[in-house]
Amino acid sequence: MENHEGTCIFSAGHHQMRYTGNDRYLFKRREYWPTSADAAFPLCPFCMEEEVRTGRYWYAENFTRFLLIVIVLEGDILFRFGRKSVRVAAGQVMVIPKNTAYSFENGCSPTSRKFVLEVVGRNLESDCETFGLNRVLLISTPECGRLAEEIAGIGDCLHDWTPELIPALIGRTCGFLARLSQLVPGRRHRDNLLLRAQMLLESDFETKFTLKTLAEKLNCREDRINKIFKEKLGVTPMQYRIGKKMELAKRLLVSTTQTVKEISFQLGYCDQFYFSSEFRRVTGMSPRETRRGKMLL
Repeated sequence: MENHEGTCIFSAGHHQMRYTGNDRYLFKRREYWPTSADAAFPLCPFCMEEEVRTGRYWYAENFTRFLLIVIVLEGDILFRFGRKSVRVAAGQVMVIPKNTAYSFENGCSPTSRKFVLEVVGRNLESDCETFGLNRVLLISTPECGRLAEEIAGIGDCLHDWTPELIPALIGRTCGFLARLSQLVPGRRHRDNLLLRAQMLLESDFETKFTLKTLAEKLNCREDRINKIFKEKLGVTPMQYRIGKKMELAKRLLVSTTQTVKEISFQLGYCDQFYFSSEFRRVTGMSPRETRRGKMLL
């Protein structure tokens, strides 16, 4: 807890906070991805925060360099986007896409508590468009507590970060965004079904997964799921899952020192030689050739 008299500037990471009056500010948690992730991985968490503010404050940033998700659990916060003001109260989620200019300040409540997730990655903008999170959104939902717990879980993985946790971090982040997208007003059921399927196919690579398993989890016929994937993505669900596995495998080979055996086990392959054969079939190169060449998808 910090007390600030008068007016001062407080630096927090790459942000600057301007305080006025007698203010109190507390970061309960702040966890960072320890490596440069924008170029290496398709979608990953950059920072997770849980913070409590009491008193008056004002914060401005020219534009966001990431997707920003803010979940307010107590009090309220006033966001400004140019001349437009949006008050975010307890039980609401604010979505701010990359390259959005904004500021925020204290609301009417004397104290506010929020969870924040910042997401980066090579495919961030296209994935946000897929999820319907490519515009400023205010979402009211009774699920805020559960969503905040998911962000805290992502923070736990960031805190305990090891290369072996990369698939779990990417899977958790993708799953969180897919679940959040289901709360966006106006999303079509057909699109939600595809997103739920993608979430399931990408969230746990270590577990054996079949089309029958997917259909049971979605309570949907196998032929309907196949049809949606082929119409929307041009591949079957299992081809989509294998492609995502190999995409992640390639990033792990290039950006970590894990062995081929370790990576294959993380992605659900008990036999590293079968994994290597599958990897070559999908990418046209062997894992060792990829590592030597440092070639990204």
